[in-house]
Amino acid sequence: LRRCGEEDWLALTRDKKIRRRPAERRAVMEGGVGLFVLAHTKNLTRWEQLRIIVTNLDDMQDRYATTGRPFIFSLGAGGIRQSL
Repeated sequence: LRRCGEEDWLALTRDKKIRRRPAERRAVMEGGVGLFVLAHTKNLTRWEQLRIIVTNLDDMQDRYATTGRPFIFSLGAGGIRQSL
């Protein structure tokens, strides 16, 4: 996470619990990370995960470019939702 903040990289994770783990949440905040969490209610196949990412990639890039960091957004089949 620190490297993502330093390099100004868009970060993507499947770890839905990252928002509730104090140390990891702090790493996002202190690192100035722009994080998208692939959130889903069922176990998705890799193809389903990829479809969600590709479908929302333009919106992810727009939000990354226009939203101050740090941030955490949830990414699902319904699109992007503010999480932090």
